[in-house]
Amino acid sequence: MVRAVTTIDATGPFFQYDPVKRYSQNQIEMLEAFAKEGEQDIQAQVAAAGYGGGHFYEGVVGRVHSLGGKQWKATAVISQTHVYPWPGGGAKEYRGGKLESRHGFFRKTKTRLNRSRAVNKAELTKGLN
Repeated sequence: MVRAVTTIDATGPFFQYDPVKRYSQNQIEMLEAFAKEGEQDIQAQVAAAGYGGGHFYEGVVGRVHSLGGKQWKATAVISQTHVYPWPGGGAKEYRGGKLESRHGFFRKTKTRLNRSRAVNKAELTKGLN
Protein backbone atom coordinates (compact mmCIF):
# COMPACT_ATOMS: atom_id res chain seq x y z
CA MET A 1 0.00 0.00 0.00
CA VAL A 2 1.32 3.43 -0.97
CA ARG A 3 0.66 6.40 1.28
CA ALA A 4 1.03 10.00 0.20
CA VAL A 5 3.04 12.13 2.54
CA THR A 6 2.34 15.85 2.47
CA THR A 7 4.76 18.35 3.90
CA ILE A 8 4.52 22.11 4.14
CA ASP A 9 7.62 24.21 4.05
CA ALA A 10 6.76 27.19 6.29
CA THR A 11 9.83 29.25 5.52
CA GLY A 12 10.08 32.41 3.51
CA PRO A 13 8.94 35.98 4.07
CA PHE A 14 5.21 35.18 4.01
CA PHE A 15 5.50 32.90 7.02
CA GLN A 16 7.79 35.14 9.04
CA TYR A 17 5.02 37.59 9.95
CA ASP A 18 1.31 37.57 10.54
CA PRO A 19 0.01 38.87 7.17
CA VAL A 20 -2.84 40.86 8.76
CA LYS A 21 -0.51 42.61 11.18
CA ARG A 22 2.05 43.26 8.44
CA TYR A 23 -0.63 44.75 6.15
CA SER A 24 -1.88 47.00 8.97
CA GLN A 25 1.66 48.16 9.75
CA ASN A 26 2.26 48.90 6.07
CA GLN A 27 -1.03 50.81 5.88
CA ILE A 28 -0.12 53.01 8.86
CA GLU A 29 3.35 53.66 7.40
CA MET A 30 1.80 54.60 4.03
CA LEU A 31 -0.66 57.01 5.67
CA GLU A 32 2.13 58.60 7.71
CA ALA A 33 4.09 59.09 4.48
CA PHE A 34 0.99 60.64 2.83
CA ALA A 35 0.55 63.06 5.73
CA LYS A 36 4.20 64.10 5.75
CA GLU A 37 4.40 64.40 1.96
CA GLY A 38 1.20 66.44 1.85
CA GLU A 39 2.37 68.76 4.61
CA GLN A 40 5.68 69.39 2.83
CA ASP A 41 3.97 69.93 -0.53
CA ILE A 42 1.52 72.49 0.85
CA GLN A 43 4.28 74.31 2.73
CA ALA A 44 6.36 74.46 -0.47
CA GLN A 45 3.40 75.95 -2.37
CA VAL A 46 2.74 78.48 0.40
CA ALA A 47 6.40 79.53 0.42
CA ALA A 48 6.44 79.84 -3.39
CA ALA A 49 3.35 82.08 -3.20
CA GLY A 50 5.21 84.40 -0.83
CA TYR A 51 3.56 83.42 2.45
CA GLY A 52 6.39 81.27 3.84
CA GLY A 53 7.28 81.66 7.48
CA GLY A 54 3.90 83.09 8.44
CA HIS A 55 1.13 81.66 10.57
CA PHE A 56 -0.52 79.92 7.61
CA TYR A 57 2.75 78.19 6.66
CA GLU A 58 3.54 77.12 10.22
CA GLY A 59 -0.02 75.95 10.88
CA VAL A 60 -0.09 73.33 8.09
CA VAL A 61 0.07 69.92 9.76
CA GLY A 62 -0.14 66.41 8.31
CA ARG A 63 -1.26 63.80 10.85
CA VAL A 64 -2.61 60.27 11.28
CA HIS A 65 -4.05 60.72 14.75
CA SER A 66 -6.87 62.69 16.30
CA LEU A 67 -6.21 65.92 18.16
CA GLY A 68 -6.72 63.85 21.32
CA GLY A 69 -3.86 61.55 20.28
CA LYS A 70 -5.77 58.43 19.15
CA GLN A 71 -4.08 56.66 16.20
CA TRP A 72 -6.18 56.38 13.03
CA LYS A 73 -5.83 53.18 11.00
CA ALA A 74 -7.33 54.28 7.69
CA THR A 75 -7.13 58.08 7.58
CA ALA A 76 -4.52 60.73 6.97
CA VAL A 77 -5.29 64.45 7.27
CA ILE A 78 -3.43 67.53 6.18
CA SER A 79 -4.98 70.60 7.76
CA GLN A 80 -4.32 74.20 8.67
CA THR A 81 -4.43 74.41 12.45
CA HIS A 82 -3.41 77.96 13.32
CA VAL A 83 -6.20 80.00 14.90
CA TYR A 84 -5.94 83.77 14.36
CA PRO A 85 -6.97 86.29 17.01
CA TRP A 86 -9.15 89.12 15.78
CA PRO A 87 -7.67 92.60 16.18
CA GLY A 88 -9.30 94.33 19.13
CA GLY A 89 -10.29 91.10 20.87
CA GLY A 90 -13.11 88.73 20.15
CA ALA A 91 -13.16 84.98 19.69
CA LYS A 92 -10.24 83.39 17.87
CA GLU A 93 -11.01 81.53 14.65
CA TYR A 94 -9.44 80.01 11.57
CA ARG A 95 -9.24 82.59 8.80
CA GLY A 96 -7.02 80.86 6.21
CA GLY A 97 -9.85 80.13 3.78
CA LYS A 98 -9.12 83.20 1.67
CA LEU A 99 -5.60 81.99 0.86
CA GLU A 100 -6.93 78.53 0.04
CA SER A 101 -9.65 79.88 -2.25
CA ARG A 102 -7.16 82.18 -3.97
CA HIS A 103 -4.32 79.66 -4.45
CA GLY A 104 -5.83 76.16 -3.94
CA PHE A 105 -2.89 74.75 -1.94
CA PHE A 106 -4.86 71.87 -0.42
CA ARG A 107 -6.78 71.09 -3.62
CA LYS A 108 -3.56 70.82 -5.66
CA THR A 109 -1.94 68.58 -3.06
CA LYS A 110 -5.00 66.30 -2.91
CA THR A 111 -4.84 65.88 -6.70
CA ARG A 112 -1.12 65.07 -6.57
CA LEU A 113 -1.55 62.51 -3.79
CA ASN A 114 -4.47 60.84 -5.59
CA ARG A 115 -2.34 60.43 -8.71
CA SER A 116 0.35 58.61 -6.73
CA ARG A 117 -2.15 56.32 -4.98
CA ALA A 118 -1.65 53.35 -7.36
CA VAL A 119 2.10 53.35 -6.77
CA ASN A 120 1.62 53.57 -3.02
CA LYS A 121 -0.89 50.71 -2.92
CA ALA A 122 1.96 48.36 -3.89
CA GLU A 123 3.64 49.34 -0.62
CA LEU A 124 0.81 47.75 1.36
CA THR A 125 1.91 44.22 0.54
CA LYS A 126 5.67 44.69 0.94
CA GLY A 127 7.17 41.97 3.09
CA LEU A 128 4.37 39.52 2.28
CA ASN A 129 5.67 37.98 -0.92
